Amino acid sequence: MTKLYTYNTFLNDKNDAEDFIFIDYNYSIIADISTRWSNNFKVAESKTYMSLNDNSKKFDNAYIKNNVNNIYRFSNLSLSRDKLAIYQEKADFKITRNKDLADVCIVSEKFFEKELDGKWGVSVTKNTMIQFYEDIMLYDRSVEKTLNTIKELDDNSLFICNSNYFSINSMSGHIKGLVFEKNFEKSLQILKKLNSGQYHYTYKNYANYQWLANNQHKLMLDVDLNKLCTGDSVTLTVEDFERLEQLLSSADVDNVSVGLTLMANCNVAESKTFLSILFSFYSDLIKNNKIWNQVNFKYLRKEFSSYINISPTNWGHAYDTLVKQLIKDDCLTVYASRYIANKMFIGVLQNNFGVGSGCVFTIDKESLQLKEEYKNELQDSKDESENISNIVKNAGQSSLNAIDLLF
Repeated sequence: MTKLYTYNTFLNDKNDAEDFIFIDYNYSIIADISTRWSNNFKVAESKTYMSLNDNSKKFDNAYIKNNVNNIYRFSNLSLSRDKLAIYQEKADFKITRNKDLADVCIVSEKFFEKELDGKWGVSVTKNTMIQFYEDIMLYDRSVEKTLNTIKELDDNSLFICNSNYFSINSMSGHIKGLVFEKNFEKSLQILKKLNSGQYHYTYKNYANYQWLANNQHKLMLDVDLNKLCTGDSVTLTVEDFERLEQLLSSADVDNVSVGLTLMANCNVAESKTFLSILFSFYSDLIKNNKIWNQVNFKYLRKEFSSYINISPTNWGHAYDTLVKQLIKDDCLTVYASRYIANKMFIGVLQNNFGVGSGCVFTIDKESLQLKEEYKNELQDSKDESENISNIVKNAGQSSLNAIDLLF
């Protein structure tokens, strides 16, 4: 267990060395140190050996029904209360507020991300800090108390400056009256040049993390529980998707409500691609509907929050953003790529730049093709890709007339 202490570099009115380096003894416990930024969830999973992938295979419907009496929910989850309530009744378990009594505890990637802090900076060892204070002691005995305190700390303790950098030159005007100026400046330069900056990941609450590490067998991701809750729900097909487009773009409020209800009650995990596209292209049209703020739909909004504000219209960058987000979420398909390309041709090239059928140049929807690096990210198998490519030439055409009215 490595403790990380922070120190500040500043001067008081008397320019005392004791106050120039001020150490905060409220330490944090280090989870990881890296020269590269990492997702906090990945740090959490790798450094505490969280067996979440193995648990995903273990926690199926049969296991929940036969072995689980109580479930505990940690914070920052993405769960539909309505669907969880239905599944709870079906699987016959209770929700408990005591995690020690729970057979299964629900966590999420966001939960782990919020359990860790990340700080960039240069850290120094206990021995280096001792060397620094012993240098100062030659000229100023006021730091003796701090030096003795540092010596009593754990040998593997680290210290990091509370600011991202400090400049000797900017401080030189303040320390000219110090009799140990040259040695003090030399010591600061030693501190500054020890190593390059790194990311220091620390636990916000180490006791919580110890509990999680000791109870890995209980941990279940919210996405896995969602799959069980929606396992009996309908998976959207291309035909369902096109019907939803018509409902969401309808001027009839009731039609829009029906569309939102169908979205909220489908199999979310298996319909992720279609739902992502619907939120991207139709959020501005459906935000004023009463279903938008209902509990069951709020869960869906939270799950697809990355898509709500993309709003592809008459500028190309939004379409790029949408494709890249689908890749990030592992749900870019051939159909989705052609749908987006066709929409981009209509919205950007035709409606915005006037490239229509009368254009003197040879350009049409088929001219927009994914680059090879993005084609490799398609989730369809080769057979599926070759088969579906025959029917998606006009993907997105079913509602183009309704959408064209907006531009």
